[in-house]
Parts: sequence; C-alpha cells; structure tokens
Amino acid sequence: LYDSDMLLQRTRMAIRILLASFFSLLFIAFIFYIMNIRPLGTITLGLNIIIISVLAVLWRWIVATWAQQIRPPLRVAIFGKDQAGQKLATEIEGNGEFSFMGFLDELWEVEKGKTAHYADILSIVNRHNIQSLVVTNFDAAKEGVRKALFSLKTAGISIFELPVFCEIYFRRIPVEHIEDSWFIFSRITGVSRSLYNTKLKRGLDIVASFLGLIVLAPIMVMAALLIKIDSPGPVLFMQRRIGMNERPFTLYKFRTMIVGKEKDRANAGSENDPRITKVGKFLRKCRIDEIPQFWNVLKGDMSLIGPRALMEEEVNEFKESVPFFYFRHTVRPGITGWAQVNYRHGTTHEDALKKLEYDLYYIKHLSATLDLLIALKTINVMLFRKGAR
Repeated sequence: LYDSDMLLQRTRMAIRILLASFFSLLFIAFIFYIMNIRPLGTITLGLNIIIISVLAVLWRWIVATWAQQIRPPLRVAIFGKDQAGQKLATEIEGNGEFSFMGFLDELWEVEKGKTAHYADILSIVNRHNIQSLVVTNFDAAKEGVRKALFSLKTAGISIFELPVFCEIYFRRIPVEHIEDSWFIFSRITGVSRSLYNTKLKRGLDIVASFLGLIVLAPIMVMAALLIKIDSPGPVLFMQRRIGMNERPFTLYKFRTMIVGKEKDRANAGSENDPRITKVGKFLRKCRIDEIPQFWNVLKGDMSLIGPRALMEEEVNEFKESVPFFYFRHTVRPGITGWAQVNYRHGTTHEDALKKLEYDLYYIKHLSATLDLLIALKTINVMLFRKGAR
C-alpha cells in the first residue's frame, strides 16, 4: 500500500486493502483462538475488519483525489538535445509525474530564430510555464547560455544537472554522466565508517538470518522434498560469486534448474527459460529458492540488503565495459537490494548499466531507513510476484 505508484491506481489500491484486511482477519482470529477470546470478541473483530476496510478505502480515495488536484505533473524541459537528453526525454514522457515541455534550445530557435539573444530564453520559459530545467552538458554550454541559466535560477526556476535530476526523481545515478570527481566530493554513506555500517547492519543481519533459518525450516524441508521428487540431482545449487572487495565466496540456493544446464545462458532472464524445472518456477516466483542464502548472510559473505552477488564471469565482463562497476563491491552483496526491487532481472550490458545506477544510489544513500524501504518493497514483490524470474 505504500508503493508510491499505488496512490493513483485506485482499483488496485482497494483490492490490496481488502487483501490486507483478509490476512489480518486470519492472523487475529488465530490469536483469538489460542487466547480463547469469544464469542463477543469474535463479533468485535468482524466489525473492526469491516469498518477499518471501508474507512481505509474511503480515506485513500479522498487522499488520491486531493493529491491529483494539488500536485499536477511537474513541467520539465531539457536543455541539450544530445543522446543523453533524448533518452531522458523518453523516460520523462513515460512517467505520469512529469509533463515534458520539450527541448529548451529547440523552443528558443523556433520562437525567436537563431539570431535571437540568449536572454530571450527567460521569456520562453515563462510563456511555457516551465518549472524545472535539466541541463545535459553544462561544461559545453556557451557563455551566453550560462548567463541565461543564471537569470532563470534567480527567477525561481529549478535547474538540475542530468545526474542530479535522475538521483532526486528516479532514485538512480546515471554512471555514464558522472566523473571521478563525483565520487571524490560526494557524500557517500555506504562507505563511511558509521555506527550503522560497522555494527548495527551486521548485527541485524546475524539476528535476522538466524531467526529466518529457524522459522523457515519447515518450508525448506518441503522445498527440498519437492525438488527431489521433481527432478534428479542435488537439492542445493552452489556457485562461486564475487562479494565485498571482490572476494569470492560460495553462494547457496535451492536448485531450480535441470542439472548440467546452468552454463547454457542463451535464455537467461527470459520468461520461459527452458532450463528451469516445474518446481523451480514455483520456488523462483515465491522467492523460496533464495532462503539458503541466509546461511551466506550468517557467515558474513552477504548482507540481507545490498547489490546482487554476481558470477565471476559477469564481473570480469562488466568491469571492463561498465564505468565505475568496481564501486558496487565496496559493500556486501545482498539477498535483495535497491536494484533488485526497481529493475528486472537481466544479463545484458544495458541491464548491468541500469542496475549499477540503482546500486550506486543505494551505496550513496545507505541508511537504516533505505534498508527498511527495500525490505517493504521486497515483501511487495514476493506477495504480488513482480519481477521474479
């Protein structure tokens, strides 16, 4: 329910509230049963569920209507119709939170002609009611453009460099548009020696993974039996992965593929990967195949939350072609992470680049709050089976 996209999808929102209420009813009814609270308590419980469900739907419906009225789409223009600007324009046009007003340099040429003065840009911005301007390459801008941008800034127009805009509004950092200086001068909490990074996060990993292995033991036993019945081969799948500081370790998962087909990656990440067994498809959809990784977390190879642990071949390939790829190994890899809950599973160079953008955002903003948000989004993915392969 706290997915930001859910606010404007009212039917899905109502369905999720009813689902949440139903599971709450089952859970509390179980508590009532073991505490022998009845019959008046049962009536009270039923009335509570009905009233809360109705009020929750009405309340969120009102908030959604109010939000649409007071928060119209942000009117954004881009200065610089280069490849970066065009890619950003496509992304903005596909996002309901923004209204793309066009490329400012094009608007200036069309309305004023190429002989017009750069100072006319301010009148164009006001005429089109542009609220935010994204500059794709400030270093290449002419002196007249820079002066015009100063005038826009003093007039109250929000002006962003492309990486900053993506970081604030898309929560990712476009690695193709940052320099070494970005790493040197930015505040990156993921590599700081804070109490959370050095003590608390590891402590939470140990406690949560230990409890997870105990609580989920019955599910693990059932999964092992189903794997054995479904196809010949070992229950566990073990593979060499690369962890923090590029240190290799052995990752454990429930086997979901036909034995011997692991290296056939022609269909990796596809919807109907022929290597995956019938039971494997179910285990992947429910993320049950990830449970043995709690042992990796307990050992210290991984964290509950962090960048995905990649195979050695992937690391060797991508660190040569993807800029700043090495930086994702400054923290422990995780069972789930910011890239995993925001981007589909993929194996191409483009996928690696996009996931690294989310990983860099996570490393820069690493905190207990962001880890909690990722945990909630992971639960959302598991319940509604979004993005699983």
